Amino acid sequence: MEAVPATYFDGISARPQPASLYLRGAWLIVDGATVAREEPLAALDISEPLGAAPRVVRFADGAHCEVHAPAAFAALLREAGIGDGFVVRLQARWHWALAAVVLTLASAFAGYHWGLPAAADWIAARLPARLLAGMGESTLAVFDEHVFRPSALPAARQAALAAAFDRLAPAHGAAPAHRIVFRDGGAIGANAFALPDGTIVVTDQLVDSAGDDSEIFGVLAHELGHLDRRHGLRMLIQGSMVGVLVGWYLGDVSSVAAGVPAALLQARYSREFEREADTYAGAMLERNGIPPAVLARILGRMQTRAECTHGSASDPFRGYLRSHPATQERIARLGGERPAWPVFGTQGTAPPLGDTEITQLLVGSWAVSPQDPTFAEPGAISTYRADGSLEFTAYTDNTCTAAEFHSTAQWLVRDGLLVIHVITSEQPDSIQPGATIVDRVVSIDAQQAVLESKCGTLQYRVRRATCVPPGGGPAQ
Repeated sequence: MEAVPATYFDGISARPQPASLYLRGAWLIVDGATVAREEPLAALDISEPLGAAPRVVRFADGAHCEVHAPAAFAALLREAGIGDGFVVRLQARWHWALAAVVLTLASAFAGYHWGLPAAADWIAARLPARLLAGMGESTLAVFDEHVFRPSALPAARQAALAAAFDRLAPAHGAAPAHRIVFRDGGAIGANAFALPDGTIVVTDQLVDSAGDDSEIFGVLAHELGHLDRRHGLRMLIQGSMVGVLVGWYLGDVSSVAAGVPAALLQARYSREFEREADTYAGAMLERNGIPPAVLARILGRMQTRAECTHGSASDPFRGYLRSHPATQERIARLGGERPAWPVFGTQGTAPPLGDTEITQLLVGSWAVSPQDPTFAEPGAISTYRADGSLEFTAYTDNTCTAAEFHSTAQWLVRDGLLVIHVITSEQPDSIQPGATIVDRVVSIDAQQAVLESKCGTLQYRVRRATCVPPGGGPAQ
């Protein structure tokens, strides 16, 4: 068989040396102007073929040959009875390569979706108490230094709340080891969360927002559910698996605990974790004769307040809702029902007219009245049709000469409430398709209407097919 051209490197210098390779029995001969050696094939490390890349033959003394004629070299090896391995043959077939890619992706997904949570659960159950205590102490110390202020609740009130909760029977078995501490939440407002060592932190703002103590017990039971299922630990471990393992193995508590405060502030429990904690809280409350709806009640109040403030920095509930997303699904599962709006001011709740009369008066087009605080802002026209359809047009200014976007919806009046279900929107950032908007009809006649939003603000409308000019002008 013809010799195969190659480039030889002696392993001492970087100078390439042209050479030829050929067989002599079970020996590979390397022949060149400055090199002559023969080695048994069994003692060589020969790289697998990879496309058009050169194959490499490595010798025991560090020298190697690069072969730039892979097809000729493969034929030489076959002559010696050396063929491609099973994996190489699979790589040469596209359908097997594709299957390997799919299998790799599936394995990665399975590892992330099932393997990582299972590993986190296993590790969380075996972390030593010393490590958990270090995490909890250092985390609370960081919060006390940078986030919290000392609680303004009287010490007797704090002790009474903690003692009353501790007298409640747990949902099942023995309650997880825990202690309740109170802090002024400062920037994070109404909040409650459990630290890895079992410390449950409750802010003054959450206590103030509760309608009664049973609502506070509902939140505490929910946090106890997180501790019972080790949700916080599992979440932290999944987010920093390598760091936790190394810290656990080396006993370096500080390196693990250092990242816990930031992780807790940015945490957002999964829906599965929230369901498990809600289930625990519901069972615990029922076992003690407290309806689970008390937790739904405070969640609904927080959610409504957060929606009204649009997540602004002044919203005292945004912290709790960020880490404990209070969805309508959770509230309904706990036996609660979101109110259409909270009770605000002195506007009252009795509708001024019956639903039929309000419906008949609403049909037509309405613009923002000069009495409305938003009158100077870009204009808008809402057209209510007798078939229950609604068209909303927003304009670039309050002269209503250039439309900015349109939305369509369905509307009805029920118990004095104007209920609007958004169908389409050209600007979903402002009006979200699928959203339901509920306003209370405070007053209405043939020319003017006053609505109250769930946030308590009054909206003044005037019947008109175009925007109202400054000074009002005649109604149309």
